Amino acid sequence: MEENPSLKSYLEEVVGKTYLKGVELAVREIDLPSYTFPSDCPYSLTEILDDRFYPGETSELVNE
Repeated sequence: MEENPSLKSYLEEVVGKTYLKGVELAVREIDLPSYTFPSDCPYSLTEILDDRFYPGETSELVNE
């Protein structure tokens, strides 16, 4: 991203499309209704690219 900042808008678009495909796969694999999942990806591109980001409650291990 630092070398190619123009990719940011492309990555944001891909996250949305990829999230929807992931929901479709999860619905087929675990037999849950699609409304179980948020309609849009609940995480920002910044969060997704942050190697220290973990959705949910903070673990004690994160602070080590």
